[in-house]
Amino acid sequence: MKPAGPILVAGCGHSGTSLLLAIIGCHSNILPIPGETNFGFPERSDEDILASAKRFQFRAIVKGKSRWAEKTPRHIWYVSRLLALLPEARFVIIQRDGRDVACSLGKRHESFVHGIRRWVWDNALALHHSTDPRVLLIRYEELVTHSEAATRRICSFLCEEFEPAMLEFHQQPRSWYSKTLVRPPEYSQSTHKQYRNWQINQPIFDGRGRWKSVMTDEQKQLFKEEAGGLLISLGYAENNDW
Repeated sequence: MKPAGPILVAGCGHSGTSLLLAIIGCHSNILPIPGETNFGFPERSDEDILASAKRFQFRAIVKGKSRWAEKTPRHIWYVSRLLALLPEARFVIIQRDGRDVACSLGKRHESFVHGIRRWVWDNALALHHSTDPRVLLIRYEELVTHSEAATRRICSFLCEEFEPAMLEFHQQPRSWYSKTLVRPPEYSQSTHKQYRNWQINQPIFDGRGRWKSVMTDEQKQLFKEEAGGLLISLGYAENNDW
């Protein structure tokens, strides 16, 4: 059994990082760190990062856990630095169909084209690090359609025993982004955190293919021009005839 180092969840935003942390964080040995700490960002010194890791580990021990898991999607940009500072850490990086990601990012935060480019940049980095034995790539689509098999694969990578309760994470109310568990009547920037908190308290649901009902012809063409090649190379499309 390898040392139980920290677990870092990353990937392009809106790819399922919160779902992934919710599942991993329901393991009896693992303490999930709420929210997104950004503790590995470049403005943080090496000493600051190590101090944060020690604080997280202390919190885990106090809670009777042997290790902790943290989720900051943009840590995908700092994998090399974090693994150099925390050599026992394990990265679990989630990937998702870029069409769904771009539509979701465009709706909530960014322009559609920036959502496409962010997906390209982040997934290119994921592929770059995929040969590191301390990095596991997992597909959102695998997680929602073959949840137990995917979770077992994650547990094997983390040297933990699979626990069925991991797939029942929604039975344990969590307030990572908001104090309320209720879905807001409508989505807006002001209700974004409440909506996210409601989402992570729901059972696993299949969110694949939403782009088919919301993406315009103009957006489809833009996506093909910006990211069609990567979409094909990742196996999400056979060609650009979609």
